[in-house]
Parts: sequence; C-alpha cells; structure tokens
Amino acid sequence: MALGFDFTDTGDSYTVILRHSILEISPGPVAADTPKVRLSAQQLRAVLAGEPAPDGAGDVQALDRLLGYLDREQTGFYMHVR
Repeated sequence: MALGFDFTDTGDSYTVILRHSILEISPGPVAADTPKVRLSAQQLRAVLAGEPAPDGAGDVQALDRLLGYLDREQTGFYMHVR
C-alpha cells in the first residue's frame, strides 16, 4: 500500500509505503499514480487524534486504510539488555 502526503503548511511531500509490516517513508514528489492527501501538519495531528479529515483533503479512504494498519495505542516498550 502506498500513500502520498503533501503538507500544505511546509510544501514538503512524502510517499509512505507499507510493505510486509514495515513503513518506508521517502521524501520528494509523489508519483502521479499514487493516492495522495493534502494536509497541514496540524490537520494530520488532528486526524491521528481521531478527528475527521477536512473536506478536500484528497484520498481520505486510503489514509483511513493506512491508519487502520498502524498500532495507535501507547504501550510500554521494554527491552532486556544483557
């Protein structure tokens, strides 16, 4: 699954690819055939907090699918060091 992000507040663009449970994030222009959303960083934070994406944000269904694959709960991280 691939999704492009165009950030309206900074002008930055990224392509996020989810493959085999690994997210690969590549900066740069989003390919024309890749689904894309256009949001500010603040709008993305709001969506991650559970608010709906604003009208005209692009392929919101693809964004919802991607977010559905991500762990959203804050769990403790424990590491055993030898």
